[in-house]
Amino acid sequence: MFVQIQRPPRPQPQNQTKPSHTRITNDIDCLDDENFINFCRAHPTDYTRHRKLPFKSVFLSLLTRLGRSLALEIRDWGQSGLIEQGGISVVGYLKQRLKLNPLAFLGLAQYHATQYYTDDQAVATYRGYLLLAVDGSKINVPATKQTIALYGNTSGKGRAQPIIGMSCLVDVINRQIIDVNLTRGAFNERGQIPGHVDAANHIVGNRPYILIADRGYPSIPGLAGLIDQNIPFVIRTSKTYLSTQFAAMTSNDQDATIELARDYRSRLRRKNPDVYQRLTQEPLTLRLIKIQYENQEKYLITSLPRDRFTTSDIDDIYQARWGIETMFKVMKTNLQVENFTSKPPY
Repeated sequence: MFVQIQRPPRPQPQNQTKPSHTRITNDIDCLDDENFINFCRAHPTDYTRHRKLPFKSVFLSLLTRLGRSLALEIRDWGQSGLIEQGGISVVGYLKQRLKLNPLAFLGLAQYHATQYYTDDQAVATYRGYLLLAVDGSKINVPATKQTIALYGNTSGKGRAQPIIGMSCLVDVINRQIIDVNLTRGAFNERGQIPGHVDAANHIVGNRPYILIADRGYPSIPGLAGLIDQNIPFVIRTSKTYLSTQFAAMTSNDQDATIELARDYRSRLRRKNPDVYQRLTQEPLTLRLIKIQYENQEKYLITSLPRDRFTTSDIDDIYQARWGIETMFKVMKTNLQVENFTSKPPY
């Protein structure tokens, strides 16, 4: 999901010390773009008539909410000039808010991130590569009939608890959220990667990047897909994944050709014949790495070449993945994403 914005971004003023100010100004200007407004409408006729609370005021008010009662927020917005003072009631505001497509916020976030990657001076890399980490988290939402129907009930007993599954792709060096996908609490993490890759290719443009993932993400078809798309990766695995290949290693860093077991080949041939044919014609070769710590071994797989990235480099790249965990903490603790102001899912 990407919105084509017609309005060109403002150039960076010579006397402005913080490019982030210009990006925020461009974000606000984006709210006047007709393509973006059309995308934000929950219904084609929404925000087409002149109202006391137009589209831009609704959007900016939601971005600037402080978590207080809505009546106080509306009063302060009126005093600041964001909305017409005394011209809208709480009920009227809620009706206007329902006309907004929730995906509008993702569209604006993607536009903001796309701006960032056009600034060569702002973007930091690791040896010329962005480091993009993928991971998932869960968000508790109020228990209502609507939320349980949308997200399911993850509580085995006692009080019902619907949970949103949140999959994110984060630039851990530049601390930019590239993509977010919300789904039911129990979701296929591996299945999120193709969508995240599409978002990354759209947002970062031609900048090369390394995909970093934790245990639970590697799969033979997924790894083959990343290699075929020339997307380098560093992924941690469990001790039991590719256990035969890891057990056969004579050093802590060596290549291995992945031979598929007969029962796995049969399943793959039935479920994914294209991948089966690809792996039959060209078996998968991966670089396997074992990192020894005091009390445990860490198992990593990568497609990065040994002549450019040492074993220590690969470990450093994987360690950078912790940045996405920090981002989840910011979302939940600082941004209070689990602090909902209403029970219905809108």
